[in-house]
Amino acid sequence: MARIDRRRRTRLDPDARRSAIVEAARLLFAHDSYEKVAVTAVADQAGTSEALVYHYFDSKADLYVEVIGASMARLGREQDAATDALPASADARDRIRVRIEVLLDHLSGERDDPPEPFLLPGNDPSPAVVARRRMREEAASGLRSLLHLPEETAGRDDYALLGFLGFLDAACLAWVARGCPDQDRRALVETASDALFGALRRRGT
Repeated sequence: MARIDRRRRTRLDPDARRSAIVEAARLLFAHDSYEKVAVTAVADQAGTSEALVYHYFDSKADLYVEVIGASMARLGREQDAATDALPASADARDRIRVRIEVLLDHLSGERDDPPEPFLLPGNDPSPAVVARRRMREEAASGLRSLLHLPEETAGRDDYALLGFLGFLDAACLAWVARGCPDQDRRALVETASDALFGALRRRGT
């Protein structure tokens, strides 16, 4: 696979080199599936050697998990910023809607980046499946705090929150498969938020 952005190889400190490898892998995984991206292509894109990629990451799967984690963290920061920017009058549904909108921006490439469909589950290697499960549990915990759900109902609320996240993944996968049509965004956002708050009402919260 050809490099997306050819650059001369330069000397970097270990943290910068590791970050460059992760960013190179992110760009490649944004354009191709996990199976199609070769470590040699990542090394070429990062301006380094395949051996150095393996110096920082035990396997392609470990690198993929790092890419997902870094992108999820960036998504979370941008969702938090968008939520914080809402007026004081915004309610819980507004907070959920804006977070879904930020996710859709990342999936469609509307944030001055290539689209990031790897944010959604797919044909992942086993380490990524485990990592996504952990990230989903962390996301559910974050939503519980965002919505100010009481701790005494955390156990039963988790079913609604995890169900919402699974529903959102499935809906977004369908949206991406259809080419991220802008005319469907509102329906996706409203349907997903309805699913969450409908489930929470049924749980008695």
